[in-house]
Amino acid sequence: MTNSISNSFVDNLKSVLLPDRLYNIQHLPKEHGLNRILKIIYKPQDSHQAKVLWDAKFYGLNNSTLFQGLSELVQNQILQDLTDHNLFVAYHVEVTGFFYCSKMILLSETVEEHSLYARMCADEAQHLNMVTPYLTSKISQNTKGHKLLKLISEVIQDSNKEAMVFLTQVVLEGWGIPYYQDLKDNCLDESFQQVLRNILADEAYHYSSGVVLFDEKNIKDLDLNYIGKMAAKLIQVLRIGAAANLKSAIEGRIKRELSQEEIRLMLEETCAVETVLSRSSRIEKIVRSNSSDKLQSIIAKTGVFDSIKIDQLINL
Repeated sequence: MTNSISNSFVDNLKSVLLPDRLYNIQHLPKEHGLNRILKIIYKPQDSHQAKVLWDAKFYGLNNSTLFQGLSELVQNQILQDLTDHNLFVAYHVEVTGFFYCSKMILLSETVEEHSLYARMCADEAQHLNMVTPYLTSKISQNTKGHKLLKLISEVIQDSNKEAMVFLTQVVLEGWGIPYYQDLKDNCLDESFQQVLRNILADEAYHYSSGVVLFDEKNIKDLDLNYIGKMAAKLIQVLRIGAAANLKSAIEGRIKRELSQEEIRLMLEETCAVETVLSRSSRIEKIVRSNSSDKLQSIIAKTGVFDSIKIDQLINL
């Protein structure tokens, strides 16, 4: 189906989809009447005390000489920070989903598409209400330095309908299925495992509907190049994110920067290169299954599916 909505309409939406607006939505006071209504609708769980949801083995830190040499208190603080980071990203991705679905509703041209994105928006609200009780502190609005969230906001602000479907539903949500599966399979808390099961069930149809809706036949070469280059940026962040998170979490607790020798040893011991290559392989399969040779070539030429050496990860 050819999208008849003009580019000028997409441009006019940019003013309400600014990154600062996406990631700085304020919460109403807890005593506000709307919160009482939302509690009836979503039946949220009570707030949880700070709890590590994934252990050292999940991150490969059980093999890290540096991590194992730290006190038990500092180890637990690092694992709590990594848990908080996972929840922080999940929270903001769900909030971003509101804006994505809102824009897609405006760009949709059929009742079926309107129905799909209205339902997806409701899913994002449900996911947000399931994740929020596990947050251990007030959500930080400082998302400007987070590369994945920055890229997602750029996609939502700048992309047309076809680009948004491929980048968000095919690549990002396609990647989200094995990612959330890993989180679920290794989660230490049974109640949060159930949260992840519920999210996974929704991610499956979010992804599959994107696969059905994405149609390259009517996409101009200029737009296809944009999709390919943005997909490459997104894939690069997704595949190297785990290594970068470990480094920042450890440095944040030992109150100093790691030396290059320490970073190299940690990356070697946590099998960071193998993790990057595994993630690359997963995403490459998604791209191969759902795009033309032409789009695959645009993405592949950027090198995001190439092998990576440990020296390339040290300076992340």
